[in-house]
Amino acid sequence: MPQDVDRGFDENYLRNILGYLRDCQQQNIDVSIFQMALLGWSSDTLFICPPFWVPLWFLKLTQYVTGHVIGHRLLG
Repeated sequence: MPQDVDRGFDENYLRNILGYLRDCQQQNIDVSIFQMALLGWSSDTLFICPPFWVPLWFLKLTQYVTGHVIGHRLLG
């Protein structure tokens, strides 16, 4: 594997999302779509992906609103 490869996706997204899912399972609570969108937004990963074609700008805007605005600012 090349030395100059950015491993931000692997380290940030996978560690955070798997840890969050494990915590939800251990505490027997439902997964929050807002938390999942925020984790995806913070690691530049599109979490919201419908089964039909949608423009990328709309998916990014939707994830920003659900994750950053609602999940981070309103819900904390």
